[in-house]
Amino acid sequence: MTPQKRNNSLLAELQQLCSLGMPSELVMPDLFKGLTQWMSADNGQFIWVDAEQRPCNFYCGSGEATTWRNFPELIDQLFIPGWNLRDWYRRNDSATLVGGIDDKNYYRSSFYGEIMRAVGGECSMCIVIRDAGGRVRGSMGLNRDRKNHPFTSAESKRYEQFGLHLGQLFADADQAEAAGGERIGERGMAVFDYAGKLLYGDEAARQLLFLAGHSQLTRSEAGRQSISVDVHIRRVCTALQRIEHGKPAVPPWFELHTPWGRIAFHARSMPAYIADRDGAIGMDVVRYIPRRMAVWRQIRGLGLPLRQRQVCLDFADNCSLSDIASRLGISRNTVIGHLDRLYERFSLEPGRVNLQEFLSRSPTSEPWP
Repeated sequence: MTPQKRNNSLLAELQQLCSLGMPSELVMPDLFKGLTQWMSADNGQFIWVDAEQRPCNFYCGSGEATTWRNFPELIDQLFIPGWNLRDWYRRNDSATLVGGIDDKNYYRSSFYGEIMRAVGGECSMCIVIRDAGGRVRGSMGLNRDRKNHPFTSAESKRYEQFGLHLGQLFADADQAEAAGGERIGERGMAVFDYAGKLLYGDEAARQLLFLAGHSQLTRSEAGRQSISVDVHIRRVCTALQRIEHGKPAVPPWFELHTPWGRIAFHARSMPAYIADRDGAIGMDVVRYIPRRMAVWRQIRGLGLPLRQRQVCLDFADNCSLSDIASRLGISRNTVIGHLDRLYERFSLEPGRVNLQEFLSRSPTSEPWP
């Protein structure tokens, strides 16, 4: 394999690593192992920040872990001419390059003396990492110990472009914040060629593509998106192909908000899928169902009278007894009576949590969607 193909393959692996949906802390060791190789760096560090953009955790690819462990305490004392960390987090979207033969200010700074000297960081390149909502989640830096070989502007552009993909590492945090409003529903796998043509899809993936309005799986209610799912898929396929050739590209994923819930698409390379083709693109497709919709689907399979369905739905959706009574135009005692009958029917101990857990275990008999 030529060096160029090796770099392209490594870049594709790094992108796939970012899109696994794993917590960022678990991904960092493997990510830095690949990043230092791809960017010809010696080590690096990731600094997580809290809501006030204060350092709250770190990972370093250097053996000098004790140095980085002191970073949060040192941050207010560090001095780099013209640089304030929080201002940099808020305003900077480009890579910050320091070090090299002529960068005397850097070598005089306390940042170099207190931190970078210990880890061989004679040249450093750092970018701000933001999630899909634009919130700052941290910063990632790479270091070299060769003063006569600083990072170049071309390398910084590549690094900035890769930084867009790093935002996917924080999708788990966004989903956690929204966990009260959504549940993971169906998930499937589809395969496309590089032109975005559907080659294969398991049953769940084809159903989800159908709901999203894929032109090959037409639906009369489809076409509500300003950009069709077909266009999104072609763009993702093009982006992944550019990544494999080491070119700048947008992250190869997208999501659509449909009447049946949020449908997310994450693409990855499948170079060995078809022997007589250049390769194929695998697309993981997942539907996130609004909690109320998910609860209703579960309740509909239980054969309850209509009024008990309504009480069960609102109670499982965390409505208070008084709110349920007001919404349905019945007394609070009547609501309690319906709940008591539900507990008795399904042999449950009284309590909202017990009802919610029972519903989460109940298979739904409702057909798609």
